[in-house]
Amino acid sequence: MAKRKDRSGRSIFAFKGNLEDMREIEEEVSELRAKLESGGSKKKINRQIAELERDSRRAFLKIFTGGSVAVGGTALATMLGIKLSTDDKELDFLQPKPSKPSKKALESELLRSAKEHAIQNVTPIQPVKLKSTEQVGRMMEFQAHWKKVSLDALSLFKDADPEVPKLIQFMQENAWYSIPKGPVVTQHIAKSMDELEKNLNNPKRFKGVFMPEKFAKHMRSSIVIKGRTIRIATSFRCKEWLGIMLTHEMSHIKDLLEEGENPLDRNQWLAGEVEAHLLEMKLLRHWNPNTYDFLITEGIPLFRQGEKEALALVRLAQSLYPLGPDTVSRNESYLGTASCILAVAFEEARNRGLSDKDLQAVYQRTAKEYR
Repeated sequence: MAKRKDRSGRSIFAFKGNLEDMREIEEEVSELRAKLESGGSKKKINRQIAELERDSRRAFLKIFTGGSVAVGGTALATMLGIKLSTDDKELDFLQPKPSKPSKKALESELLRSAKEHAIQNVTPIQPVKLKSTEQVGRMMEFQAHWKKVSLDALSLFKDADPEVPKLIQFMQENAWYSIPKGPVVTQHIAKSMDELEKNLNNPKRFKGVFMPEKFAKHMRSSIVIKGRTIRIATSFRCKEWLGIMLTHEMSHIKDLLEEGENPLDRNQWLAGEVEAHLLEMKLLRHWNPNTYDFLITEGIPLFRQGEKEALALVRLAQSLYPLGPDTVSRNESYLGTASCILAVAFEEARNRGLSDKDLQAVYQRTAKEYR
């Protein structure tokens, strides 16, 4: 083989010349490899091959520098039939860098995955048209209808936790019903004065009032407890959400009337809220374990990002559970979304080894951040 040719003076814009250099070098390297196989000096030949390959890289870099504007670096390498080695530091900058997906792209992918795990089994509540709230007979029928709907909704979760059947029994044995005459005024329903006095004087009895839309729109929430009276809006459109929310509030009523909980004591109130939401979590899981597990698995990393990913967590919950305006009422959506977010918050806290007592602080912080 002839003495190594000096190719260092070639211009970066001499595309043809640099290309010829690369082809010549390829032939020279092939000849040297053949010599190596026939028993030539291994050390000397390997050094010559290394020098030629370095010349080849330089020639390619000249071609790349002069021609990359027109066709792009990687495309140019492909046209020339050159394989870029990840071990070649001179060509590192030519390797395609993996692009980091945007936040929007990641969230879109997550929501697409969520559709595969979304709740499908929803039990709709058939609306009841009520032309007038003035007719006592009609209002009594209205209350009886919603009493049945509520018990049916609770019964959907009777196997979710041993506490649920107890709450159903407590409601059946101790609830008595009144007709709403306005947002807060009610007319008691009783067969006799003796029955009325019995209901009023029994400390374990409580009054249930199902509020028609006319009055429910003035309520601060879909279910409101004041003293021994529970007002329940009849705007619920999904039995599962009614069952979950009613279970939560019934646990408060039971604590109030059986355990003597004082709702004005902040510590007792917080303990009751945590207990009620822990029960809600069991009902959410019972509704669909696969959906719940996906919510927790994907929701915890978002929750840990705090305010930065708060909206993404809300959208995840609303992609997994029936919380859209075509399925549920506005208040249902609000309460259901809050239930999902608190479930993620509590599960994340438990993953960190926090106790149920510690969950009180988690509840307060999460309620404040997502209100």
